[in-house]
Amino acid sequence: MKATYCPHCNVTFRTPGALTRHIERISRPFSCPQEGCTFRGASNRDLKRHLASNVHPESSAAVLFCPVAGCKYARTSGKGFSRRDHLKRHVRTRHPGIHQRGSSSSQPEGNGSASCGDSDDL
Repeated sequence: MKATYCPHCNVTFRTPGALTRHIERISRPFSCPQEGCTFRGASNRDLKRHLASNVHPESSAAVLFCPVAGCKYARTSGKGFSRRDHLKRHVRTRHPGIHQRGSSSSQPEGNGSASCGDSDDL
């Protein structure tokens, strides 16, 4: 099998497909459309995650809230998560025993009495 080299960094790859993925990753072709933002992602998924973050609030996706009433990340606080994996980690670490099933901004808060820690999970 013929070795394939990256013309930018001289790394060797076994297959042309691996080289293609490498070049896409290092060239970061997915640029943020927001004026003045310098973000460049390796994939469309990276760009979508960037846009859904709180970096550009005017283009952010729905905020995800903690289902535990009284938590500083509950809907009533106005502070939530832009990523589902961060919400899941928060619930798992701050509210053990509560089974989270994809809380979103449209779901009601639970009536649990557990309180949230003060550390910032984002």
